Amino acid sequence: MAFFILFPALALLGAGPGTGSGEELLYESPVYIEETAPKPEQEKEFDGKWYRLYSYERKAAVKDGRSRHVSGSIPYVLEAGEEPPDTARFQVTDEDTGQLVECIIERTEVIEKGERWSDDFSFPVTLQDYGADSYLLGDAEIPGDADLSDYGDAFLAYLGLPGTHYRIYSVEWAGEPYENAGVLCRDASARGEKLVRDVEAVYEGEAGLPPIQGFYYACTYVPREEETEAPEEESPEETEAAVKIEKTPKSQETVSQQDTVQERTGIAAFFDEVGAWILRHMTVVSISLAALAALAFAVFLFFASGKKQEP
Repeated sequence: MAFFILFPALALLGAGPGTGSGEELLYESPVYIEETAPKPEQEKEFDGKWYRLYSYERKAAVKDGRSRHVSGSIPYVLEAGEEPPDTARFQVTDEDTGQLVECIIERTEVIEKGERWSDDFSFPVTLQDYGADSYLLGDAEIPGDADLSDYGDAFLAYLGLPGTHYRIYSVEWAGEPYENAGVLCRDASARGEKLVRDVEAVYEGEAGLPPIQGFYYACTYVPREEETEAPEEESPEETEAAVKIEKTPKSQETVSQQDTVQERTGIAAFFDEVGAWILRHMTVVSISLAALAALAFAVFLFFASGKKQEP
């Protein structure tokens, strides 16, 4: 059985990675037997809040309290006054170990299948003082020369069996007379039939299984940090500086000064754009200082030569 325990994050793991100021979740997995048992989940939801796996440890444990549901039926042939046993023994396979385990299950139902007369009813009779004028069978006196088959009811009464469920057809001699402790005896065999019930006894219940060695996972979960979207990169059009100088109708000297200012401003804007481009692409492009210096010198010559050609 798995369970959760909540603790303040700083009290359990201190200011460890990813703990933040939330709560930590201690989770113990069920006890496993198979080596192929699933590993702890990377994320878990508890009480509407998501947690991520911070650490876990495999620990030994004994898995007890195991059981298996068992059901079965056993047919019985019952005589008068008999009932099926209240319990029965069954053998079940422990699926975790593959071993056979014997268990005792209680009876839950008796299904009557029907009644019938069975001709396998018999019992032995021994006459002591054989050859006497009469014999005592309980309260009944039987003449010495009588046919014992005629005294079936007396035999049933002596045995305490009801005549509604038992019948005696014959009592025949079984062997010759013999002496036992100086007394002459002779054996006989009584045969007949009995009324029996065919029933099916149903047994059902939980069979306890022995403890077995296993393991479980002791896990620590911490609150999952909310994911935030990275800001979109500004487009070059939004970061590039636009320099615009309008000429107004002034003197030639004023116009020349404005042209000089425009040229200088153009150089500054160019280097500003180069610097901004390098900053935006610093992680993917590396420009050597020598190449940058050469580029700056070429631009300077271009603007300088252009100024000398002006009238």
